[in-house]
Amino acid sequence: MNKTYISPTKLACLALCCMVSCLDFGFNAMVLAIAAGACFVLGIAIVSNIEKITSNHVRFIVYALIVSGVITVLKLVFGYVGSLEFLEISEMLDFAMLAALVLGIYPIYYLHKANSKTYYLQTITTGIVFVLFAVVISSIIEILAHGSLFGIFYFDVSFGLLGSGFLVFILLALFCTVGTSIEIASAEKRRENRLLIERYKYMIRESQIAKLEKKSQQLTTDVFEVGGEK
Repeated sequence: MNKTYISPTKLACLALCCMVSCLDFGFNAMVLAIAAGACFVLGIAIVSNIEKITSNHVRFIVYALIVSGVITVLKLVFGYVGSLEFLEISEMLDFAMLAALVLGIYPIYYLHKANSKTYYLQTITTGIVFVLFAVVISSIIEILAHGSLFGIFYFDVSFGLLGSGFLVFILLALFCTVGTSIEIASAEKRRENRLLIERYKYMIRESQIAKLEKKSQQLTTDVFEVGGEK
C-alpha cells in the first residue's frame, strides 16, 4: 500500500470504526479514547527502541502484547474502583484495545524509516486526533439522541436514527473529509514555505557568490595596477 494514502486523520477515523458501538456517551468515549491513545503512544515509544534489531512484524507483535497488557491492567483498576460507570467502561475496553492496534499500523509499518522527530510527531498527532474525534462525535450523538452531555441532562429528546451507528459513520466520513482537507492544505502550505525558504537561500547564495567574484576581480585589478606602476 502506498503510504501517501495513510494520514493521522484517516487512521484515527479507521480506529474509531472499531469503537462505533461505544460512541453514544461522551464520558465513556472519552475514557476509552484516552485509554486507547495512551496505550498507542506508550506501545510505540517502547517498540521504537527495538527498531534496529527486529522486523516490523515482530515489532507489531510486541506492540500488541504491550497494548493487551495495559488494557488488562486497566480492566483490573476499573473493576477495583467499583463504580458502575467504570464497570460498564471496563467491559468495553476490548474495543479500545482493537482501536489501539489499528493506530499502531502506521508508525510501525510506514514510519520506521522516518527520522525520530517525524516518527514521534506523527504518533502523537494521530493519538490526539483520535481522542478529539471520539469525544466530539460521541458528544454530538449523546446530545441528539439523549439530550444530555457527559451525563448532564439538558432536554428531553430521543431520535432512534440519530442514536444508531448510522449517524456515527456519517460524522466519521465528514470528519475524515474535513480533517484530510486540512492536512492537505497544511502540507501544501509547508511545501510553499520550504520552497520560499529555498528560494531565499538561493538568492542569498547567488548574492554572496556575486560579491566574492566582484571582490576577486577588484583584487586582480589592484594587483595589475600595482604591477604596472612598479
